[in-house]
Amino acid sequence: MSSRIFNFPENKYKDEKRSGWYRYRNESNNEATLRVQDSNMKIKGAIRLNTSTRPPTFQGYNGKEWVIFSPIEGEKGEKGDSFNNIIEMENLEGGEGNIFKKQTINLENQNDVIEFRSLSSGVTCINGERLDTTFIKTNEDTIDITALPQPYEWNIGKNKILDMKSDPSELQFKAYGDVSIWRVKSNTSVHKGQAVSISDNEEGHLVISPLKYEDDIINPFRKNVSFLGIALRDSECGGPCPVCTKGITTAKISKAIPEHFITDDFVEFTGQPALVGKDGYLFLSKVKPSVPYIQAGKFLEEGECKTEWSLVNIGV
Repeated sequence: MSSRIFNFPENKYKDEKRSGWYRYRNESNNEATLRVQDSNMKIKGAIRLNTSTRPPTFQGYNGKEWVIFSPIEGEKGEKGDSFNNIIEMENLEGGEGNIFKKQTINLENQNDVIEFRSLSSGVTCINGERLDTTFIKTNEDTIDITALPQPYEWNIGKNKILDMKSDPSELQFKAYGDVSIWRVKSNTSVHKGQAVSISDNEEGHLVISPLKYEDDIINPFRKNVSFLGIALRDSECGGPCPVCTKGITTAKISKAIPEHFITDDFVEFTGQPALVGKDGYLFLSKVKPSVPYIQAGKFLEEGECKTEWSLVNIGV
């Protein structure tokens, strides 16, 4: 075999099929490829392409005989460990939903496969309409699960009045209905159980303040006395405040009642009107007022108001 590097002929009929190093024209010598042909020269370490076999096979001479380079199947070894003994598939406890449908494989059945449960969106029924609860999207590397917002249905029937009513020591009062977060007006404080109104805008933000008034007779055309809801926690000076705008919550009983109202501390029946006093808290009027008034909702607790707090239904 020559040590020179041959240029591989572009015309296959000019190929002399000699052993040696070859390269394509204009390629670097570092990219040369070794080519061997058939040979009967038995030199230890020699290699050849034996063209007398079909198909031709590469062989190497080990000093005694030509050895085939082509891979051949060797002797069959001992049976290895069972897959079920090496790999253990287990659904861990402590959660809902088992990923593995079955935890073993039947090795005698060549068609047996590992099965994983797939994810699917659950459904709920609102007013007779079936709604998907989640949106599932499969990406190349991830599975995205997005919870879809649902209309919430409060189960008031399972709660007693004492359980629904908040204690004054609670940081935030309970509310069963619509709740939204508002920003408190600068230099202003609101208190839980107090009626609030949208009072102004600051730096482009809508803000709230206590629904207070000084005159015994209010004029809604001259002063902002619009009722938004009941504050659920104490907040001040630009801080956030959750407000129950519709539903059931706890309100404080007013001690600042305009003189034109006939009031009483005894609620005769559930649903009596809850009016807003001068201090932004609520009171009971025995008769329909002859002057303008602000109604926040209805009293839900019958009997004497023995405490400063009462359960009310807001926005009705």
